[in-house]
Amino acid sequence: MFFCRSFCMLFIFLFPLVVPVMGGCAATSQMLIMEEDGKKAQGTDLWMKAVDLANRNQQWIAGKKKTRFEFQDGDHKIEQAETVWHESRPAGDGSVTTELVRATRNGEDVTEKKVKEEQERKKRQAQQADEKESPESVSEEKKVINVSLFAGHPFLEEHQKNVLVERMLEKRTLQGKPCVGYKFRLDLGEGAFASGMAWLEDPTGAPLEVRFTQRPLPPHTKDIITTLRFEHTPEGVWREIESITESKVGFLFMTKYIVLTEKRSDFWEKKEKPPPPEK
Repeated sequence: MFFCRSFCMLFIFLFPLVVPVMGGCAATSQMLIMEEDGKKAQGTDLWMKAVDLANRNQQWIAGKKKTRFEFQDGDHKIEQAETVWHESRPAGDGSVTTELVRATRNGEDVTEKKVKEEQERKKRQAQQADEKESPESVSEEKKVINVSLFAGHPFLEEHQKNVLVERMLEKRTLQGKPCVGYKFRLDLGEGAFASGMAWLEDPTGAPLEVRFTQRPLPPHTKDIITTLRFEHTPEGVWREIESITESKVGFLFMTKYIVLTEKRSDFWEKKEKPPPPEK
C-alpha cells in the first residue's frame, strides 16, 4: 500500500485510505469465508484465480506516473490543482530510481521547487529510517497509518486467511469483458479493516476494478472513496493503471474535497538482483 503527496502533511495520510462502497449491489449473493489456508473450493474459483494472478505480477513497475491533486470547496469547485510527473528506472543494485521530471501548480511550472521539496523529503525519510522508536512512542495516528500499509487490494496470498468474500449475482462489463462482483472484508488487525467491491473478469479471474474502504479514518476525515483500475493482457500480465481517490474532510463547519488521480504507463519488469559469484 504507494505512494509528491503533499500540499499539507495531513493529506499524506489520507490517500491510502478509502470509503465503504458496499451499497447498490444485488441482494442475493453467496457468502464465502476463506479457510485458514486461504482456500475454499466451492464458489471461490474466480477469487483464487485473482490471488494467483496478483501474486505472479508484483514485479511490474510503472516507468511513468502522472499524479494530479485537486483541492475542492464544498461544491466541488477546484480551488487548487497540482500535477506531478515521475519517471522510474532500474538501478544497478536491483532497486528502483524515481525522478520527478515535471510539476505544475494551477497551470504554473513549479518543477524546480518540487524537485527541491522531494529531495528534502527523501533526506528526512532517510533520517527517520535510522531512528528507532519504542512502542510507547508510537502515536495513535501512526498506528492507523501502519495498519493501512497493505497492497491496496485484497489479493495477496498472505491476506487470504483474514478475508471474508461474498460473491454477488450482479454482473458488469468492464473494458469490454464480462465481470463478476465480489464483496470483501479484510481484517488488518488492531481493529482496522478494509472492505469494498472487486470486479473479476470471467473466466480468467483478473481483477479489473476494485473499490474499497478502510477503517479507522484519519482525523478530520468524513469520507473517502477510491477506485483502482487494472489492465490484463492476453499474455497474462496484470497491473494497476489508474487510481482515483476522493476524500471528504471537515474542519469545524468547513467541508473540503481532495481528489487524487494517478495514472501509470510504460511498465517495465523489475528483475531480482543476481547473487554474488562464489569465490
